[in-house]
Amino acid sequence: RRRLKSQPQNQPMTTHPRLFGTDGIRARAGHWPLTPEFTLRLGRAIGHLARQRSDRPVIIMGRDTRRSGHMLESALLAGLMAQGVDVMLLDEFTTPGVSFLTAHMRATLGIVVSASHNPYWDNGIKVFDGSGFKASDELEMQIEQLALGEERDWHDNGLPGAVRLTRAPEQAYVGHLLRAFGGLLGGLLRLLGALCRLLCLLCGLLGGVLILLSRLCGLLRL
Repeated sequence: RRRLKSQPQNQPMTTHPRLFGTDGIRARAGHWPLTPEFTLRLGRAIGHLARQRSDRPVIIMGRDTRRSGHMLESALLAGLMAQGVDVMLLDEFTTPGVSFLTAHMRATLGIVVSASHNPYWDNGIKVFDGSGFKASDELEMQIEQLALGEERDWHDNGLPGAVRLTRAPEQAYVGHLLRAFGGLLGGLLRLLGALCRLLCLLCGLLGGVLILLSRLCGLLRL
């Protein structure tokens, strides 16, 4: 998957390419735009837009197991909380799970820090709207304009937001998976049960053959 090229620190922001690709922002972790400094700006931009959508915005955030995930997660949290946004932190969680829980928990937005199948040194940021769908082109453009613009475009929100680390919502996601794939799982279990019975039958037949061979060997004194 195409990654954004690293930009010189002294290069004007107006010359940067689009941040969001077909599946969010992806780049080498620690390189622009996934530096801690700019990721904090992304967090503030997302938080600013979340406040425009809700008087009490809540964002659900998860990440994959990449080593750089903690760094980017922390930077995003700082930016979001600076804008007065509360964050429900899922820790390590799947991208579909964050998407589902964003809608299920009626969160304002959802964020996942992940780069899917990209090399381990890469990472990414993907944003979901309140319905759990990938952020629209319009929303992504708004995030870019705020993150690349001047801080005067962001209003002061007084008290910072709060963060809550929780694994409780994952039960709702597991229940969703069971409802979605319960029939398939039931069929697989029945198939495994039939295979186990077949193996037991085969073992019984094999045992009888071995006993017969043992007796023949005794008769022939082999």
